[in-house]
Amino acid sequence: MVVTLASQIKPRPVRWLWPGRIPAGALTLLAGREGIGKSLVTVSLAAQLTRGTLPGARHGKPSRVMFATSEDAWEFTMIPRLIAAGADLSMIGRVQVEDNGLITGLTLPVDAKALAAYMASHDVAMLALDPLTSVMDGRIDAHRDREVRAALEPLAQLGEEIGAAVLGLVHFGKGMGSDPMSLILGSRAFGAVPRVALAAAADPEDEASNVLSVEKSNIGRIDVPGLTYRIDGAEVATDEGPADTGLLVWTGETDRRVRDIMAAQNGEHSGGDEAARWLRDLLANGPVQANDVYAAADDAGLSKDKAKRAKKKIKAVAGKAGLEGPWYWALPEHEGDIADLAEGSAQ
Repeated sequence: MVVTLASQIKPRPVRWLWPGRIPAGALTLLAGREGIGKSLVTVSLAAQLTRGTLPGARHGKPSRVMFATSEDAWEFTMIPRLIAAGADLSMIGRVQVEDNGLITGLTLPVDAKALAAYMASHDVAMLALDPLTSVMDGRIDAHRDREVRAALEPLAQLGEEIGAAVLGLVHFGKGMGSDPMSLILGSRAFGAVPRVALAAAADPEDEASNVLSVEKSNIGRIDVPGLTYRIDGAEVATDEGPADTGLLVWTGETDRRVRDIMAAQNGEHSGGDEAARWLRDLLANGPVQANDVYAAADDAGLSKDKAKRAKKKIKAVAGKAGLEGPWYWALPEHEGDIADLAEGSAQ
């Protein structure tokens, strides 16, 4: 038995490949339903890493990224996506294994040692596994905790030993619920072993927008702002003519999380419902200046972004009291009162 006193262990700060979201030297999950753009999120991050533009430990240092993929053809899908995202293709690697002259996909935990050696010698910043289950030994039952841990723990150890991020993509099942971690297909070990888990979901309040949020973090803050993104079409030139592909566009930050979206979809109590009730009460007696709404929201512990979503949820209106007057918010039934305020100020 080996016992080490806590006083003999030096504390160290976490190195973040992407601050608050993807740690360097650990396994991170990216979960969501099929078609939500998880692969495009990964491509976007990889492109930024190869250019040295991703905020975090590798900012200003163009870095290598490796992909182990089984669902997307490289010639028709991956390469056009990477080109559209502006990646330096010379810094992107497709990882495969040669076994007795036959090229096959990566298999874990069998290939973990050779994989770690290659990544360390080539200073690889991130390994993306898309999907994570595709690289697990076919004899592993994805619904048995012990067997899943046997595949995932070497991955986590690999990242820790060489200081690289390992990002595994997983799918949600068809079940319902407000806890994203409980919706991951397979064993609960998929959610237990990774240090951080991100989740992506479509925003029902904006058909063209999706939300990416931190849903688990054992080594950092859980209240990291969510990010919104949309997926655009793009066209890239090839030697055989133009190729159509997808391009992820980041559109901003939000305090909305995937678990909030799921709670609302399941009719459960959510923070969005509370904000809507709060705003309706605030506007119940007539129009309120927009700046006063924001100040009241801040006092109530609500962000400006959440106040705007509550405004949309209760279908409140905004109007200006005259050409030079301030902006007001009002319930639909009090919309005419904004015009009355404009007339009163003119008199």
